[in-house]
Amino acid sequence: MNMSSSRRRRFPLSSVTGNNDINESRSFINNSKRSRQKLGAFSLFTTLSIGGLATIILSSYYYYFGSYIGVPPFSNFQHNTNTRVVTPLPSHIQKFSFYIHEPEYTNPRVPIAEMHRKRGHLQVYDMDKAHFIWSKLDRTSLFTKLKPWQRYNQMPGRDYYDEKVWFVIGMDQYCGKKHNLGKGKQCTFPYLPHSYLLDKEDHVVSFLKAIEHNPHKAYVLKESWVNKGAGITILGPNSQELKNVQTSLEDKSNKEYTAKDEYLIQEYICNHLLFENKFKFDLRFYWFIASIDPLIVLFRDGMGRVSKIEYDESDFSNFDMHVSNLSQKGKAVSWEDVSRTIRDHFHSHHKELTDRLGKDIDPVVHVRNQMKAILVDIINAFKQTSFVLGELTADNGFNFLALDYVIDNDLDVFLIEPQSCPGIMRPHIAKHSFAYEHRRNFVSDFVDVAVEVTEKQQLLNQRIFPLKSVANFDVVYDMESGFQYSYEYQRPAKKKGCLQEEL
Repeated sequence: MNMSSSRRRRFPLSSVTGNNDINESRSFINNSKRSRQKLGAFSLFTTLSIGGLATIILSSYYYYFGSYIGVPPFSNFQHNTNTRVVTPLPSHIQKFSFYIHEPEYTNPRVPIAEMHRKRGHLQVYDMDKAHFIWSKLDRTSLFTKLKPWQRYNQMPGRDYYDEKVWFVIGMDQYCGKKHNLGKGKQCTFPYLPHSYLLDKEDHVVSFLKAIEHNPHKAYVLKESWVNKGAGITILGPNSQELKNVQTSLEDKSNKEYTAKDEYLIQEYICNHLLFENKFKFDLRFYWFIASIDPLIVLFRDGMGRVSKIEYDESDFSNFDMHVSNLSQKGKAVSWEDVSRTIRDHFHSHHKELTDRLGKDIDPVVHVRNQMKAILVDIINAFKQTSFVLGELTADNGFNFLALDYVIDNDLDVFLIEPQSCPGIMRPHIAKHSFAYEHRRNFVSDFVDVAVEVTEKQQLLNQRIFPLKSVANFDVVYDMESGFQYSYEYQRPAKKKGCLQEEL
C-alpha cells in the first residue's frame, strides 16, 4: 500500500489531550491582544442594551420552539457581556477585497471568486491589500504575516481533521474526560466506529483478540493521511486481505503497519440504511466556523453520496459497492432525496422505531439532531487546539469543513470521518451537474456569513448575533451568547451485525 508522499507539520499529542500546563506553555493566544477591550460608558451601555435585548429574543425563540427542532435554551455557558473591539480596515483598503493564494483556484468552476465578485468585492493579487484571504491549505507561513484586519479561511490545528489517527485519539480522550473516566480508561463514543491504532501495541493485541473471538466480523483498514476514498482496504470476514493484515501484525518483526501512526483499522458499520433500498450511501454535511473569537459554529445541510453498485452486505469482494465517495465513482444526490429514503424506511418499520424513539418523532429531524450533537462533541474535543486564533496575527478568522456520516436501519448516525478541505476549491466538477450547483449554493452562503460577521466586528464593533445570513444554517455553538446544541437519546444496547456475522 502506497504511503502518502507529503506529510504536513504535526502538533504534539499533548495539545489534543487538553493538558492545561502544556496548553498554557504554548503561545496559542496572545492574551494581551485578544482581551476584551472596554468601550466608553455610553457606548458600552448601548452595546449591552442591544446585545441583551437580542439575547432575550433569541433565548425566547429557542425556549418556545426548541422542543420542535431539538434545540435547548441558552443555558450552557456564562454569557460574555463585553463586546470585543477589533482593528478597523485601513482607509486605503477598498471594502471588501479578496485574495486567492493558489492561482489555479481562480478557475471559473471554483465559485469563491465568483461569489465575492457578485457582492461587489475586488479581487487583488497582493495579499497585503486583501481583506479576505483564501487558501486550500493551512499555510503556516501565512499565519504570522496577517494584518489584524485581515480574515484568513484557515486555522492552526487543522491537521487533527486530516490525520485520522490523531482525530480518533483526540475524540477518545475527550470521551473519557466528558464521562469523568480515570486516566487510562478506554472510552469511545457510540457514534464512532471502534478503532484500532496500529502503532499502539495494546490496540494491536485487542484487534487480534477480536478477530479470534469473532472471525466473521468485517473491518476497514485506512491510511491516516489519505482522503478522497483512497488509502482504504475493505477487510471482509475471512478474506485474504484480513488474513494478510493479521499475519503482518502477528509478526512483530514486520513494521509494515506499526512503524508510524500511518494506519488504523475500524469496525465496519453494518445494517446500513440503503438508498432506494438498493445502494449504500453516506452523507456529507458542512459546518462553518463563522468566527473563532468568539467561537461561533454553524451547521448546514449537505448531500448524499451513493454507490452505483447494488449493495450486498454478505459480499466484500467489490470495493466500489462499499465506498460511495464521489472520487470513487459515487453519485451525488440531494438531502431531500435522502430524506425521502429515511421517511420511507421509517414508515416501513413504524412500530419498531416508534416503540424505541417515541410516537411523535420526526425521523429526518432525529437524524439531523444526531449529526449536530456529534459536531458539538468535536468542537469541545478540539476547542483548545483548533478553534483558537493561535498563530494567527489577525483579530479573527473563519473556516469551512465537512463531516461524513452513515445511517443504519435503527436510524442511528455514525461519524465516518471529518474533512478539513471538502472539495470547495476543486475545479474538477462537471459544470451544471447537481454537485456543481450544490457547491455554488453553499459557497454563496459561507461568503454571506463571513462578510456579515466581518462587517459587524470591523466596521461597527457590534455583537455578531442576530445574523441575517443564517437562513440556511443551524447554530450549534455560540460562545458569544452562551449556547451549545445538545440532543440525547438512547441507542439500542445491541446492534445488529453484518449478514456474515449472523451465519
